[in-house]
Amino acid sequence: MSRPQTLHAVSVIARDEPSYFALALREFLDEFYLDHPDGDAQARRIAEAAEISGEAFTDAWLGASGEHLARRWRLPVPGWTLRPEHSRLTRPRFVPDARPLRGMLIVMSPPAFRSRLLYGRRAPDARPLPPGRPSDRDAAQMASRAGRKIFAFLLLKQAWPRLARILPRPEGSAVRAPAVSGAQVHVAHGRIWR
Repeated sequence: MSRPQTLHAVSVIARDEPSYFALALREFLDEFYLDHPDGDAQARRIAEAAEISGEAFTDAWLGASGEHLARRWRLPVPGWTLRPEHSRLTRPRFVPDARPLRGMLIVMSPPAFRSRLLYGRRAPDARPLPPGRPSDRDAAQMASRAGRKIFAFLLLKQAWPRLARILPRPEGSAVRAPAVSGAQVHVAHGRIWR
């Protein structure tokens, strides 16, 4: 398989060899980004209408990729990305499909993907996340890391007032004192700072 030069070529691969779709999309994106800052060359890569693969997820991902790239790089949005065939999903799809990550994926997904009920973990200036499921272990590790950080933050936020009263303060440590005449006072190294 040669490196696809256009999004149309990616759609042909997706139709003929669905298992190579994710690889073809990544290869195309590498070519697309190599054209920067030549906007005309980038626009030509996404201008030709993508083939319809018949699989709703793949077609939606192709439409979202074309629209996202155009909007991200301030190119004209190709009309084919707005065809109904590229918005046929009836239920949201999350990549990765880990329930604890869904809220984060909804927020992080680019608008072109969200409008098609596709949710992934990439920022708008990064490559769109290619379809395919990471292993359950990967998804569990991501959820676990995110969950631990959120849990630690919430625990600290809730417990801080009580901890500040009971923890011993070493000599010279900064301690926030009550406001004095509208200004905050900090005690550090035996001095009072306003």
